[in-house]
Amino acid sequence: MRTGAARARGAHTLAARAAGALAALVMLASVVPTARAQDTVGVQLDWGRFVGTGATAPLANDGPRCAATAMVNSFVYLIITNGGSGGKLLKGGSTDHNGDGKVDLTDTRDQLANDVHCGGTAQSIWEGKKSWLDTYACDLFSYSGMVAEDPALWLGGSSLTKGDPTFEFLMQKLHDGEDVEIGFSLAGGGHAVTLTSLHFIETDGNRRWNPDKGEKALIDYIDPN
Repeated sequence: MRTGAARARGAHTLAARAAGALAALVMLASVVPTARAQDTVGVQLDWGRFVGTGATAPLANDGPRCAATAMVNSFVYLIITNGGSGGKLLKGGSTDHNGDGKVDLTDTRDQLANDVHCGGTAQSIWEGKKSWLDTYACDLFSYSGMVAEDPALWLGGSSLTKGDPTFEFLMQKLHDGEDVEIGFSLAGGGHAVTLTSLHFIETDGNRRWNPDKGEKALIDYIDPN
């Protein structure tokens, strides 16, 4: 599994260290841990912040573009969370890919997938997103990640930590108000989703997930498919 995170730069930014091979974007947000039940601990991001203007649901995939789709949904979250700030994340190179006379979420997704080649491998996803941020968001973001592969020679590889993502890391990223994309390595391919919440059933009162004690973990995400 692979994940990643980015954060808006500013006087009150927190250090971000994402997990996995996918880059994830994050800007500051007022998100605090919530308890869905007396014995449940976790963090839930506002699902509505992943829905673009005039839409009723997050952007859906079209073909093998899950990573690019997950990123666009993250861009929507970042912009809504930060009151419209986000550089040109959703306009990009202003290319009308579908010929409808406007540049929209679909065009941004297709430009990420087709022109930036953001998808297919952990490295291409990370490097594609970093290039997009560097080009269209300038210094608005910092980012980091974790990946099971060795990222030493990747573009921006110094922002990545080698290692499998951990539950604690992902929980902290959500708690900090970051958006996180998760990449799953599957037989014959892979898939990417946008993380929206993590919870676990508390049994010992230490506020930490202990799977060896039978504590059940719960995950929610936006699946592009």
